[in-house]
Amino acid sequence: TRKQMLEFIENSGGKDYPFTNQGKVLRIATIDDLNEQSQLDRRKPEIIKFARSLIAELNLPMKMVEVELLLGGERIIFHYTADQWVDFRELVRMLASEYQTRIEMHQVNARDEARLVADYERCGQHCCCQQFLKVLKPVSMRSAKVQKATLDPAKISGRCGRLMCCLRYEDQTYDALRKRLPNRQRRVETPDGPGTVINTQILTQLVLVRLDDNPVSAAYPVENIEILKHDTPRTDDAEPDTTADAEDPAAKEPRRPRPGDPLADDEVEAREGTPVDNDNDDKSAGSSDASSSTDPPRRRKRKRRRRRRRGGGDTPGPADNIGDGI
Repeated sequence: TRKQMLEFIENSGGKDYPFTNQGKVLRIATIDDLNEQSQLDRRKPEIIKFARSLIAELNLPMKMVEVELLLGGERIIFHYTADQWVDFRELVRMLASEYQTRIEMHQVNARDEARLVADYERCGQHCCCQQFLKVLKPVSMRSAKVQKATLDPAKISGRCGRLMCCLRYEDQTYDALRKRLPNRQRRVETPDGPGTVINTQILTQLVLVRLDDNPVSAAYPVENIEILKHDTPRTDDAEPDTTADAEDPAAKEPRRPRPGDPLADDEVEAREGTPVDNDNDDKSAGSSDASSSTDPPRRRKRKRRRRRRRGGGDTPGPADNIGDGI
């Protein structure tokens, strides 16, 4: 009935179900129709072998997967896979001349290939896509991480080379169970006292807690613990005594500027890495000449420019002619 058909579509994926209204039922198949279709299906291996030989002869970058012969023999559909666009016009002409019927080429992806030709999976059952799955939705690696399955692609990939569809079956259940568990490093209250969460188990709904008064961790059901909202993780180290530092300001460590904070005058450093000494500006020219042999060239040039602005004399030293023209 129509009601049963709508329920079947809803249970198979709803709006994502590959439903079409382009076809129509002509009549109920008879025994002769079934026998004729069986004879057509026996020709599939021969047709596939011939098509693959033509593909190798024409050197086309495609792989023939399956062939579908419609009842009546008015059309043959070839299913193939390819990584890029393929010019198969010559192939179609050769197939049409061989079988004297209409040829249709249909490109499929890896999951559709498994649905057409796959048989058994590593679990021992028929492939889900071939047995009962109607909608092949993509599967993400997040599902494998949540279920704590191995992240080796070779172990969680199916016949098609993609992530197995069964990883999506319990995804909603894992999400619902995970929301009931507290996050790690959260403070909780247990029957044995307060503690910190260090690990959780989704399926068993157990929480591994490190108690404050006991170094050994213990597991508790999620129903037997209570999350402490305004509590911070406990530290066993004693708090440092800051009274001595408050009484003796000289014992404090030098202030470390944060990114974006302005620097004090005594914290300004020259580009060469040495502190700028503003007191040297008030020294005489003789003392600056005596230290000119040990100061960096840029710093000597700055001192000479300051003395010229103030009207002081400038007695060139042994290395004062470096870069005068700049």
